[in-house]
Amino acid sequence: MFTRLNARKIVAGLIATIVIGGHVVLIGGAGAATLKIDFTAGGSSGTLQAGYQEFSHDVDGGAMVTKPLTSELGIGGTVDVSISGNTHWRSYGEADGMFASQSDLLRDGPLCNGPCTMTLGLGNLASGTYEITTYHHTTFFGPNEKILDLFDIALTDSVLTDSIVVARIEESDNASSGLSTATFQFTVSGGSPVEIDLLRTVNTEGMHITLAAVNIQRVGFLIPEPSSIVLLTIGLISFLSLSQRRPRRRPA
Repeated sequence: MFTRLNARKIVAGLIATIVIGGHVVLIGGAGAATLKIDFTAGGSSGTLQAGYQEFSHDVDGGAMVTKPLTSELGIGGTVDVSISGNTHWRSYGEADGMFASQSDLLRDGPLCNGPCTMTLGLGNLASGTYEITTYHHTTFFGPNEKILDLFDIALTDSVLTDSIVVARIEESDNASSGLSTATFQFTVSGGSPVEIDLLRTVNTEGMHITLAAVNIQRVGFLIPEPSSIVLLTIGLISFLSLSQRRPRRRPA
């Protein structure tokens, strides 16, 4: 029978696991490695947001462009990032007001000004589960000047295929009360590619879909399913060994 337990030791000793697609995902021990990408138009000086890695391009049209970016998240230290399906790349006016500090992040990148599917591709990632946040803001039009048509995000990864993971996103502008972002998770197994589609079937007034930036962080490691028994055994042993035993009474 257990007595009082040392909470800090138990947290350190427990191993949280979930099963996804025949693999075990270890949650909470993935470390702080991130890939933060600022999409810029033409690599013009001064438009890269501090703390971000640059993905620069300036050719209009939706042909796929792929660049390897340095990251601990990638196999061999690089992640292949691609953009396709957009109509153009632009650097527009500065973001102001509450968005001023992120102006370099929000003012440029790939855009689509018609009904379209704009695709972000990720390749060469190490196996695991990841959390991604995408940024969608326009500085081209005046405050709430046009209807901000809604769009969806569909995901294809090692588990899902063309599945809507975020629905009815509204682009923010400089007059909005907050920045438009979308956050969701995806899974990579054995270097499997990831496709993230920004989908808009209606464009009322030539409004933009923008992809200004993304932040990616690994939130779990992926290991083969047969190892689950070993991991759960280790977790149980750790739990038992770290529990606090009753103190022995001293003889009178």
